[in-house]
Amino acid sequence: MTDWSKRFRRASVAGARFWVLSESPTKERRIAVHEISGGEQAVTEDMGRGNGEIVVEAYVAGDAADTEGKALEAVFDIPSPVPLTMPMDAAQTVHAQSCARSRERDRNGFIGYTLTFVPASNGAPAEASAQTAMRDVWAEGSVVVATAIGGLL
Repeated sequence: MTDWSKRFRRASVAGARFWVLSESPTKERRIAVHEISGGEQAVTEDMGRGNGEIVVEAYVAGDAADTEGKALEAVFDIPSPVPLTMPMDAAQTVHAQSCARSRERDRNGFIGYTLTFVPASNGAPAEASAQTAMRDVWAEGSVVVATAIGGLL
């Protein structure tokens, strides 16, 4: 039988280590719902995979809890993607979105956190969108048309 308590490792984000009470990663699809006037049923359109988020109930504890907590909180000031390693998952690159600290008077040496991360893009620039590509084609075509019209006048 597997002893799960020995298989868990400490989590870390950008090198700041913490323990995990619970984690709630979400996966989603972006669905557009088109309600048609006079229709009895909406038309749905799959717009692709959504980004989702990872919500973690975390804590630091022990004699170094204050130092570890400050290191964890500092990660949320980093404006670029950072590596996140959870107890049972492979490392991934995320944006550290929000961090809420919770301390209780009767739990000295224990600092709780609610952390939210958003998976980072795979490095593909945002200009890969169809709208941006259409805008570029239109801009190039406009120059050609303007030149042609100018040549006629």
